[in-house]
Amino acid sequence: ADLAKQLGRVLGLDQEELVALELVATLHDIGKISIDSKLLKKNTPLTEAEWAEIKKHPEVGYRIAQTVPELRKISEYILCHHERWDGNGYPQGLKGAEIPLPARILAIVDAYDAMTQDRSYRPAMAEREAIAELQRHAGSQFDPDLVTVFIDEVIEKRITLTPGGRELIATMKAKGYYAALVSGGFTVFTSRIAAMLGFDENRANLLLDADGKLTGEVAEPIL
Repeated sequence: ADLAKQLGRVLGLDQEELVALELVATLHDIGKISIDSKLLKKNTPLTEAEWAEIKKHPEVGYRIAQTVPELRKISEYILCHHERWDGNGYPQGLKGAEIPLPARILAIVDAYDAMTQDRSYRPAMAEREAIAELQRHAGSQFDPDLVTVFIDEVIEKRITLTPGGRELIATMKAKGYYAALVSGGFTVFTSRIAAMLGFDENRANLLLDADGKLTGEVAEPIL
């Protein structure tokens, strides 16, 4: 839900639209309550019959949302969250801008979230692999313009403190330095990030690689 809201803000959605987006990001799979949990956790290929059962969940979710006054406004987005930009999605086969914007946002964010988390049938992808997959399917599965905005304005600008990064930070603080990992490989600890963390922005220029190893040093301690 957080990534969806971040993308929504970048796109200029108003507060009411952001609330609706956050709600659908949280509840879009509510229709899966009608599916046997064993099927949802299955780690082998689905049969045609099982796949047909899985594909019913947007319509089930739509019907559930329609019964709750507070959710009716997002029921269409729930229905459309598995539509594809090229028209080969389900359940309605909508294409391009026929798909409501919140559903197009959710398709991208949900796919990214799924790829970067462990699943019963596969381990999590590295962030760069997930980004490459989004780019590969832009224009077919996903709205290509939204993919570009999501990668450039949300993922690339997001600060990610990994467990290794937190350990590095603790070590550097103990030595009088401060460091942060920024998502996406080799990076510079910029003045903007330093300011966000409350450190002297004029003395923040610490280079790190993707594993948090130092590739350069500041001239003096960042206190």
